[in-house]
Amino acid sequence: MQRLRKVGRLYCWESFPPPSDIRRIFCIIDLLANPRAIGWSHGPVSHLPPTSLIINESGAPTSWKRVSDDWKPSRRLFILTQARRILIAYLWFDLYLAIFAREDDLLATQMIKNVSESLGAHLTQTVGQEIYKWLWRVARIISAQFFLDGSHAFFSLIAVGIISSTSIDIAGETWTYPTLFGGFRLSSPNLKDFWANWWHDVLRRPMWSVAQWLLPSNTSSKVHIWGVFVITAVSHVATIYQKTNAQWIASHGKKGPTATPFLLWTVEVISSITWLLMTAAQSMEYKTDE
Repeated sequence: MQRLRKVGRLYCWESFPPPSDIRRIFCIIDLLANPRAIGWSHGPVSHLPPTSLIINESGAPTSWKRVSDDWKPSRRLFILTQARRILIAYLWFDLYLAIFAREDDLLATQMIKNVSESLGAHLTQTVGQEIYKWLWRVARIISAQFFLDGSHAFFSLIAVGIISSTSIDIAGETWTYPTLFGGFRLSSPNLKDFWANWWHDVLRRPMWSVAQWLLPSNTSSKVHIWGVFVITAVSHVATIYQKTNAQWIASHGKKGPTATPFLLWTVEVISSITWLLMTAAQSMEYKTDE
């Protein structure tokens, strides 16, 4: 495992520090705050510096093409951008707590009633409750996105803004912390984009590391993939189970919605992945025999 380290104006690949080096702690913090592992040898290459700024094994740049500093955002602009992201996330959660996180839904239902009456529509109490439930679901999805985005901005602000005031050598670089979800697009805020950013950028590598730790080192990559999906399914079931118990306690012993459908979904996911891996293995063996 290697990390790009700045040496003057250039960058070089540096091995993971030994346990006695304090920079090892900051590398661990960077891996935790930078789940996409940008700037690491196992991370994506789309956000790396230009090749002319990276020193190869012989100690010379890969190419001698002169590159300006416009390829990365300035530290001042980066700090202002992260502070704005944190502020927007805080304001959203403050609004969410004021409207939706209440013991009763009187404020939200009254707002829905006022808006509908201003538009000339008179809603019944049942319709108003259904509208409130749908708005509450959308608000929870937006809250999840703001939580991830705000947390990412907070950690990147610490790595680039605060640690840089103590030591430039161990501070993060602005190019290693691009925005987590990119720009908001009204034209296509679809589930595919959200799932791709959330899963592949945030959860894929940590869960892959857990699967590698749980399974033997000589296990094939297909089994590791199966382990990642099993961990994902179990985490989903644990979340639903915790929510079901909370609803049961809040209702004073009255059973709420059960987690049975999600348990069936978990079994389906695990069995589907197992079937795909077995089919792929048999196909490879068949081609080998030919």
